[in-house]
Parts: sequence; C-alpha cells; structure tokens
Amino acid sequence: MKTKITFLKATFLMAGLFIASSVSAQTLEAHYKFDGDLNDASVNSRTISIDGTWVLNTDIALSTTDKVVGTHGLDVTGNGTNSNQLITAAAAPASLTGNSSRTITAWIKIAPTSAARTIAGLGVSGVANQRFDFLVTNTGLIRCEKTGTGFVGVSVDDNNWNFVAITYEEGSAKLYVGTTSTVTEVGSAPWSNIATLATEPMVVANGAQNDRAWLGGLDDVRFYSGALTKTELEAIMGGGTLGVNDVAFGADELKAYPNAVTDFLNIKTSVSEKLDITIYNTLGKLVDRTNGTRVDMSDLSSGLYIVNVRAGAKVASLKIFKK
Repeated sequence: MKTKITFLKATFLMAGLFIASSVSAQTLEAHYKFDGDLNDASVNSRTISIDGTWVLNTDIALSTTDKVVGTHGLDVTGNGTNSNQLITAAAAPASLTGNSSRTITAWIKIAPTSAARTIAGLGVSGVANQRFDFLVTNTGLIRCEKTGTGFVGVSVDDNNWNFVAITYEEGSAKLYVGTTSTVTEVGSAPWSNIATLATEPMVVANGAQNDRAWLGGLDDVRFYSGALTKTELEAIMGGGTLGVNDVAFGADELKAYPNAVTDFLNIKTSVSEKLDITIYNTLGKLVDRTNGTRVDMSDLSSGLYIVNVRAGAKVASLKIFKK
C-alpha cells in the first residue's frame, strides 16, 4: 500500500537518470537525527550528551522548524563558551581511529559569526596526526584539519542548508558539498598516516581541538567507517541509508522509464526480491513511499526527485524529473 506524505514543492528543474555504480559496503557507526533527542539512530546506540555549560532548549534546541531531514534539527545559539560540545560516553570505535578510512556527513546552516566553528571531530589535539576535525572557517569555507595542517573547499556561508562531507582513506582526503541532488568534490589533500587516538569520544558540534563550538543549524550528522563514494554520498543526501551489506545494482540490473514522468514511473529489474521505493524532493524531504515496479507520481508537483530503490541488499538512487 502506498502512503502519501505532505511535502515541500521541488523547484530545481533538471532531468537525467542516474543509477549507482558498483560500490563496496560501508558501515554506519553513528547517526544523529536530532528528532526530539540526542540519540544515535544507528544500531550502535552511541548517544551523545552535553559536555560543558550549554543548556538544552536554551543554548541548543531541538527545532521542529529549522531542519532538513526528519522531524527536528539541532539549532545551536551558544552561550559564548567555545569548549561546549556533544560527546559520546565511550571512546570512538576502532573502525574510526588509527589510520582507518572514514566518512563524516552532515547538513549545516551556519549562523553569522567571525569565528570558526566545528561540525564534528575525532581524536585529540596537540599530537601529530591524532586530531581529525571537520569544520567551517571564520570566512565561511568548509575545511578539514588534522593536527598541524588542513585544507579548505568552498564557501557555505550562504544562509542556506548545505550537505557537507569529508572522506579519508590512506593517501587521500576529500571534501564534498551538495545543495540539491548532486554532490560535488570541492577540495582534496594527499593525506596519509592519520593516527586518531583510540581513547577519545566522538564529538559533535565541536571537535578534538575543543575550542570552536558550532553556531547555527545541524541535522542528520553521520559517521561511517570507510571512505564513501560520491554516489553513496548522494544517496545519503537524499535521505537514504547504507546498510552493512548494501551494494549497488549492476549497470544492466535496473532500468527506469520514462524520464521525464507524466504519471507513472516503470522500473524493470532482473532481481527477484520485492522493490521498496522511497521518493525525496531536492530539499531531502520524503514525499512518498511505496513498493513494486510501477510508481504513481501523478500527484507530485513538477520538478526533480530522488527515487531510491531497494531490493534486498541491492540499492540504487535515481534522478527522475516529473513533468
């Protein structure tokens, strides 16, 4: 049975069909939706709590209006103490420490300020390569830092929500930004030999340096082990999740037509499992959920949509234009 969900009208007008190429599985280590609480939505239960003088619903609020994904977002107005942060009770998992490959993603909306502010971080400051922080500079540039060095991407100081991500694997760190349905690599560095300390917690709304507390909006913050691909990041930006055993449909295993759609989208696949379909607008809002090979899009407004298809562990993210 199909369930209709109220949605914001998509306004980004473009067409094109995209089927994810083959990707390796990645593991979601923590997922903070801020949907009424500070709990971890992954299977790992790595709940975060306030460390410092922030007061919930005063300095940080779980907002039902300033959000991107789900029912709430985190609105940080702060109280002038830059050492405030949200941390896990236990140390970060081994899969995010040492020189392990990793990814941090988030939706951010920065507040006007002349100070740098950190989205999330791992490790400890002061020792070579033991700090791994994901932040926005005092001039609004997205940036990643390890102890002693860092590199920047583009400005995200536009008073809008932006999807941002940092990936690391031996020999390469990359910054990504996305605002609609496309994620773009905006910076990179030939990093190697990261040595993130294994005894420190995971940090949100600050970082390992612990002197640049976040200010503005945060939503859907995720930590993954492994360096996610651009394709996988686009699926996450559209509201999807990557399971431990997920792999992409092969190039000849899934076809969707027509594109653009007037009423029904037809999906043809060679796999036998039932197809579960979720549709998101370009703001990342879920607008429909259904199953089967014939998707009714007749009630949707004109514009671009992200249609996520799942059959067992097979996943695909399609860009579909509705006339």
